[in-house]
Amino acid sequence: MLASAIVGSALWGLSGTVSSILFDRYGMPFSTLVTIRMIFSGLILLAISRGFVGMRHIWTFLTFAIPGLFGVQILYLATISYSNAPVATLLQFLFFPMVAVYDYAISRGISPLYLVLSIILSVTGIYELTTGFPTGGESVRISTLA
Repeated sequence: MLASAIVGSALWGLSGTVSSILFDRYGMPFSTLVTIRMIFSGLILLAISRGFVGMRHIWTFLTFAIPGLFGVQILYLATISYSNAPVATLLQFLFFPMVAVYDYAISRGISPLYLVLSIILSVTGIYELTTGFPTGGESVRISTLA
């Protein structure tokens, strides 16, 4: 399990770096890269899940795969294109407080204290990274377009 987490993180970091190089050095549009990634990952996913996703669940699978995965991919790669990979990763981590709020609203599975604390910490961390507050040090620069 630990090895899978390490390999996945390394490949994700490599993906962001390679995407940034493709956009900056070779001028590839992010929409082209998203299309290529979605086609190949879809084919791989279809080959792997052919036995797992039956016709009964195909609409649930497609509802998740098309808007969910495509939306994440296009926004992540567009942010890399207009800014850089660390900013894209930072903005993507805003997802966690949103999931916590959703989980609490749906199932009341998180205690309100932990929910508020996690949201405050995540927003504070993002604020600190983007402004350099309180030390006035270096900060991540986020372009308006990103």
